[in-house]
Amino acid sequence: MRTLLDTQRRRVRTALTGPSAAPEVLADELATFVVAVTQSLAVLSRAGASGTELRAVARLACQTVADTLGATPEHTFDVSTLRRHLLGWLTYFDAAFTDPSGSDRPDPSAFTGPDDPGAVIAHLTTTIRSALACGLATATVNVPLLGGAYPGSVVIDLLLIETLGHGWDLARATGQRWNPDPQTCQHALTVLEGVIQPEYRGPGMPFGPEIAIDASAPPLDRLVAFTGRDPEWAPPVQLR
Repeated sequence: MRTLLDTQRRRVRTALTGPSAAPEVLADELATFVVAVTQSLAVLSRAGASGTELRAVARLACQTVADTLGATPEHTFDVSTLRRHLLGWLTYFDAAFTDPSGSDRPDPSAFTGPDDPGAVIAHLTTTIRSALACGLATATVNVPLLGGAYPGSVVIDLLLIETLGHGWDLARATGQRWNPDPQTCQHALTVLEGVIQPEYRGPGMPFGPEIAIDASAPPLDRLVAFTGRDPEWAPPVQLR
């Protein structure tokens, strides 16, 4: 039963993440998957399956749908797209810190590397440490997609803002804890407050309207609110 469900799970993932599938095809695949899950739960229950096994099948179904179609606070992305977006940008920063004055930079939107955040982050961490030891903080780093060339310390701040913001997005969307250092969050907020102009907010722009929040709120909450995210946002499907 579990093998059959896994086969259907792969089918629905393939359909839902395909670049050109028609909406009706996606709907049919998703409906078929939901029916398969329902039937599997019924059969397992009648066969005397334990509550643990039933919950495992239910979690498999929830994760398939939520991870692929799941909403995130970054409303233009689902979870899988946001994951690729973040990995693409981490790879972009890695290339910039590896060769600060160069122009050979990967396209973040065309990320095709391994879906292994741990490996990507570990490589980037090594790159940054090596670059800092060679004077990165005061060097000029060429980042064309971010508007030109800036001091290394500024580019590191941009990386920090990217990872804090989207780290919060991913954590909220997948029901995980996200507790970055409060002083680091405050630093990122201070940087953003000095650079975000009103024209950077709104439809088609990097940031939404600022969300009102109490000044005594934790720095991370104030940071995400400043970028236009609701600190109280929660996904419609909670994975347990």
